[in-house]
Amino acid sequence: MNILMVSDIIFEDERAGSGRVVTEISKRLQKKGHQVTIITRGSPGLPEKEEKEGRNIVRYPFFSGNLVK
Repeated sequence: MNILMVSDIIFEDERAGSGRVVTEISKRLQKKGHQVTIITRGSPGLPEKEEKEGRNIVRYPFFSGNLVK
């Protein structure tokens, strides 16, 4: 099954929060044989797309509301 997850942030370390939950759930789904893609916000210096431990991570540029006129 192809699964798409969307999260504001994702973490690989021990910090708690929604980003950590998405990371852990995606790892478990992938181990069960599902194809997992996570869409999250981008940051300077991070690749737009990467594969990490069998999971696809897609980062989109983040624009704060202050830029919208």
